[in-house]
Amino acid sequence: MALLCGTSVGLAEGLSAEIAVTSDYVQHGLSQSRGDPAVQSGLTYRARTGLYGGLWASTVDTGLPEYGLTGADAEVDAFAGYHYASGADFDFDLQVVRYSYLGANDRLDYDRTEVSASIDYRSRLRAALSYSPDFSGVSHAGVANDERVVTAEVSFQQPLNEHVTLGIGLGHRDLDAPFGSDYQYGSLGVGIGFGRISVMLAQHWTDDTAHELFGEEIAGDRTTVTVLLDLSPAGAR
Repeated sequence: MALLCGTSVGLAEGLSAEIAVTSDYVQHGLSQSRGDPAVQSGLTYRARTGLYGGLWASTVDTGLPEYGLTGADAEVDAFAGYHYASGADFDFDLQVVRYSYLGANDRLDYDRTEVSASIDYRSRLRAALSYSPDFSGVSHAGVANDERVVTAEVSFQQPLNEHVTLGIGLGHRDLDAPFGSDYQYGSLGVGIGFGRISVMLAQHWTDDTAHELFGEEIAGDRTTVTVLLDLSPAGAR
């Protein structure tokens, strides 16, 4: 699983689908389920032209009881993008995602839009830059409402054989506008795939700034186990 796993897009043309269970939903180094398990699913349609779109969803727990915030119970992401394969060593991708958070009855509107661009070298090395103009949230540094957030990531994966792949990723999230700070995070993992089933074991970490902003339940070191079932039609795999 990629370091940034808000949305998952397969490269095969046609319809693809997946469902997964993870011990902890981690995004940008932070737990979106407060350390609890989450159920996730995704549906993507990819055209021959390189255009694609779909939906991705997960259970979440974004509440902060100490601030009187109930948070959301589910995240539903609608995404669309364009993937260009150069025919040489590089692939390029441009994507727009609308994050919607369901079940929140707080004074903040957590829904946000994100635009991201990435470049991929030989399906091994990937660099991505994302921008969100309307992030809202709460940290120990205060409350943010419709502020800009910029995230940069780089990841590398190396297959060991047809079933096992190692991966490492590093990220930097600029939260200067909402919280007057930024933080670094990363992950190291191994994925094992047999047919339609994949199992991913990953170790995630954040720096001290993330811990100070969000607390140990959300930031810090954590290990995740994810089991994914590919439900795609045979022709789209």
